[in-house]
Amino acid sequence: MVTRILVVDDFSLNNELIKNILTPKGYEVTCAENGQEALDKVFNDPPDLILLDVMMPGMDGYEVCRRIRQNPSLPYCSSRPLDLKLINNYSILSFNNIVDLSEY
Repeated sequence: MVTRILVVDDFSLNNELIKNILTPKGYEVTCAENGQEALDKVFNDPPDLILLDVMMPGMDGYEVCRRIRQNPSLPYCSSRPLDLKLINNYSILSFNNIVDLSEY
C-alpha cells in the first residue's frame, strides 16, 4: 500500500519541491495551498501523513490542525497523546526513517 502524503504550504514552489522529492521515493503526494483547501482534502480523503506549514495567510496551520483534531470521524483523533512528527530545518522526523530534504 502506498503512503499518501498531503503537503500544505501557501508557497507553491515549496509544495512542488517536496512533491518532486517524495514522489520518486514511492509516496503519493497531493498538495494544498491554503488551510481551507487542506481541510477539504483531509475531510474527503484523509492522507496517511500531513506536512503542514504553520505560517499561512487566512487560516494558519495551527487552526487547520485544531479543526482536524476536533473531527472525531478522522483517523487523526486519539484518546492518547498524539504521536509527533517534527519538521525542523527541512528534516522530516518519523518513527521509521528520517528524510533530510537539505540533501536535495
